[in-house]
Amino acid sequence: MKHRRTALLLGGMILLSGAPHAWPADQPPAAPPVLAGVVVAQAKKAEIADRVRGYGMVVADPNDVVAVNAPFASVISEMYARPGAPVDKGQALVALEATAAEAAAVTQAQSAVSYARGDLARQRHLLGEQLATHAQVAQAETALADAEAKLRALESVGAGKARTVLTASTAGVVSSVTADVGQRLAEGAPILMLSPQSAMVVRLGIPPAQADAVKPGMSVRLQDVIDPGQQRTGTVASVSAMIDPTTELRDVLVRLSAPRVSGDPPPAPGSFMKGTIILKTVSAVTVPQDAILLGAKGTYVFVVRNGRAQRVDVTTGGTQHGRVGVTGALKPGDDVVVQGNYELTPGMHVRVVTR
Repeated sequence: MKHRRTALLLGGMILLSGAPHAWPADQPPAAPPVLAGVVVAQAKKAEIADRVRGYGMVVADPNDVVAVNAPFASVISEMYARPGAPVDKGQALVALEATAAEAAAVTQAQSAVSYARGDLARQRHLLGEQLATHAQVAQAETALADAEAKLRALESVGAGKARTVLTASTAGVVSSVTADVGQRLAEGAPILMLSPQSAMVVRLGIPPAQADAVKPGMSVRLQDVIDPGQQRTGTVASVSAMIDPTTELRDVLVRLSAPRVSGDPPPAPGSFMKGTIILKTVSAVTVPQDAILLGAKGTYVFVVRNGRAQRVDVTTGGTQHGRVGVTGALKPGDDVVVQGNYELTPGMHVRVVTR
């Protein structure tokens, strides 16, 4: 019995000596760190333009239009111009025929000139006979000059012709027509309004909260909405103090700059344009747009430092060429994560895949 008890004890000792080593319950084996593959780019110092964007349309400058009025009492015989039509300098706009009263006025003016010339001749003859004074001759000379001036004024506007054609004084666009064929016009009556080609402006609508920062003279970059390849520049001419009840925006008038290529025509009236108004240019730390993340506590980026992802809260500013100006605990040269950042948590081990 004693020998059997000794054998069992030795067998148990052998089993215990061959058992694997057990870890204490309070010290589990350490798991290998989770590595996240990321793509990074460097934060850089750059000039960033603070800007306001708006959309609008090419229109005629309301402060720079040419009025075409009837130069004398007449009747419209033909109308060549139509609203919105482009015209070249010297192009025919409207044909007028003088009224009977206007023709009579020309005849009367011609008769007045003929009489004044005869009277002057008589006064000079009488002066030679000492039957008239120098003052009377001077008076006759003045009367002739006045009669000739009146006749020239009528003839200069075509009142002495049976048919007169009014032409465009400048290249532009017919913005409005207020008369039609067959209509009788008094002297000075409006016929149409012509917007010079050089007086096209862009009316942009911008949010009221941003309008106060826009000032006349600021630079504007313009791009055709339908044809983005059509781009122009301009300057702010004026900022409306009123909010448009339809768009709930404030209007900004932008005067177009000279085209980059001489002779390049301005955008057609009615063209839809996107405008970017440059408020100011500042030097700032910039990061690619893909680096910016938005969380419950605001915007932030992840920076790789010592092989770990570190969250850095930032405030964003202007955007230029795909980079965003930021302020925060970030400096030029920092590696910011631009791909793989959505899966990161602060302190996570990362492996930079490429830069």
